[in-house]
Amino acid sequence: TLTAPVVVGNVVETAAIEEGRVIALDAGNGSVLWRFDAGARIDSAPTLYRGRCFFGCRNGWLYALDLTTGQLAWRLRVAPLERRMVAFGQIESVWPALGSVLAHQGVIYATAGQNSESDGGLAVIAVDAQTGKQLWAIGVGSEYKHNNDLLQYLDDQVALRTSRFDPATGKKVSVRPSVFISSAFDGWADEGWTKVNQRRVWTMAYGAKLTGQSMLISDADMVYGLNFALKKADLQPKDYVWKQAFPGLRTYALALASNTLVIAGETVQKDIVGGFVQLTRSGDGSVISSTALPAPVIHQGVAIAHERIFVSLSNGSVACLGQPR
Repeated sequence: TLTAPVVVGNVVETAAIEEGRVIALDAGNGSVLWRFDAGARIDSAPTLYRGRCFFGCRNGWLYALDLTTGQLAWRLRVAPLERRMVAFGQIESVWPALGSVLAHQGVIYATAGQNSESDGGLAVIAVDAQTGKQLWAIGVGSEYKHNNDLLQYLDDQVALRTSRFDPATGKKVSVRPSVFISSAFDGWADEGWTKVNQRRVWTMAYGAKLTGQSMLISDADMVYGLNFALKKADLQPKDYVWKQAFPGLRTYALALASNTLVIAGETVQKDIVGGFVQLTRSGDGSVISSTALPAPVIHQGVAIAHERIFVSLSNGSVACLGQPR
């Protein structure tokens, strides 16, 4: 199984999760540029920043690779201690580091651990992106009571679900993040909630509740799902800007490009097993095109670059859609 693709320049990167391997592909022809074996599972896509590939690994370490060659620039342990356990048939750290890390103004922010209430809690660190020097490190204990998840940079603060930190010092700030979070399921890094037929998503920022069978994505004014659009100012299901019927499609990834909503996922119609990528006009919900794929697109498995769409499929392949270069 692959992580979502990430594209910078002429390089497409993904990680083979169970193999613990980062793979760089040529964006033009799909050929393999290099591979790097980290030795443990990598659960989410790498971060490409300033000519390097950064990622956390389930062994508790943070890695920095040269984007062009795949050579190791530096690595640093995010886990507080070297302690091991067995998970998914492999040996990994008691404090596994999430694969996707946050990059901002020359600093890499990474997190490790299961949740705030096990094995002493979570670890969050800030590292100089160029040298690998640790700038600060803090622990997140049971006072926050949440699972580990992807870090975000919001309102000049580093956010980890309901926890906020000063990016310069790591000092904890007791403010809840104004982003979409799930009221009943894990957050951005966990695809398990996509398997639930009905789910309720709560927006802390806008105070509305939406029920449906699609993921959500937003821009400055609108919120989109598989088959609807709502204005952020309203966010009431009765006030749809548009709503369309797309039977037999299960959404695993959404992306916005110009005036187009890119929808990808799994086809669940009778006698059809596979995936799809559909382009929908964000203004009125009309379908521009729909492409069948040999396997479902993975959770959040879409990247848009060079006027093309790159998708990671559940069969372990990466596909590129668009005009040849």
